[in-house]
Amino acid sequence: SAVERHDAPKGKAVTLKDLQSALDGLDARNWAARRDRVEVLRKALSGKSGLTRKALNETAALDMTPQTLPGPTGESNRLSLYPKGPVLCLGPTLDIAVAQAVQALGVGCAAVLVAPGAKQSVRSLIAAGAPVAALDGSVSAETLSAVKGIAAVAAAGASDWIRELRIALAKRDGAIVPLETQTISPERYVVERHLCIDTTAAGGNASLLATAE
Repeated sequence: SAVERHDAPKGKAVTLKDLQSALDGLDARNWAARRDRVEVLRKALSGKSGLTRKALNETAALDMTPQTLPGPTGESNRLSLYPKGPVLCLGPTLDIAVAQAVQALGVGCAAVLVAPGAKQSVRSLIAAGAPVAALDGSVSAETLSAVKGIAAVAAAGASDWIRELRIALAKRDGAIVPLETQTISPERYVVERHLCIDTTAAGGNASLLATAE
């Protein structure tokens, strides 16, 4: 498919202090434990644009139920999906920033939107109990390199602005923070964890081990 191209967001750059404060004020633990996240978001965002509806539908279709995988030698294999962590949603347009936040919130992450008009757009989400905050404006490369506590950055398209964001993220200390450039891709906001328990060591079906050799 054709690569989306968007201009850099307009608006005054937010301060590092304000952005850090917005992130530090969010706690997604109770939200992540809820099973009705997407339903809550749908109700709070009823009447929103087609892009928001598409983001909600794609997120609802993502199955986060733990999956039991085959255990060829009798071991227990379980695959689970968990929220990646706080997501910084940069749009660049307000519609796209809201769609990014919907996906992050839908899988259980906290989200901070920074875009022109963002504060007004999340009032219904905050009222519904979602761990979301918003700042009107844009984020500078310097601020992106310095802000702490983000697990991913969402910024759609391919542009010089996106390239600047990549460079800013590469300058960060600590864990690598991915830049998600697809507008709709809720699976990018989860992490997979695989738990394997060797039941044969605890007196499980040892005959399966012999068969596998």
